[in-house]
Amino acid sequence: GRHDVDVKNMIVQALCSVLFGYIGGTFFGMEGLLTGMLLPLVVFTTVIKNVVIQKEVFGKTVLETIKHLLYNVLKSFAVLSVVFIATSFINTDIYLANIFIKGIMALIISVLMIILVSFKDPSLKDTANLMKLFIKR
Repeated sequence: GRHDVDVKNMIVQALCSVLFGYIGGTFFGMEGLLTGMLLPLVVFTTVIKNVVIQKEVFGKTVLETIKHLLYNVLKSFAVLSVVFIATSFINTDIYLANIFIKGIMALIISVLMIILVSFKDPSLKDTANLMKLFIKR
């Protein structure tokens, strides 16, 4: 990779992780430590690194990247909500059958919904092209 582009962000992430982990651990114990160390990881990996990559590799602005990220979060929330509602009606007396049926159902619904809500999204075409290249190998 291009670590030279975001080396400062990685240093800030590490410092925030140590600082927030210490503060969280001091006030809330192990849960605070874990949360304090996890927050910078999520924020820097999901948002900041995404912004840097989109800017450097694809030439997209920060606003475009944030809008795309929020759109994907909303899509994910919608898919998870539908999967949760649909699978909550499945109930057999056999625990393993519940897990298996709900898992298969969640997989099918998720794939179909992601394709439906991403139909006009250019990233779906990119993903499809990558899958085609992978299958040809």
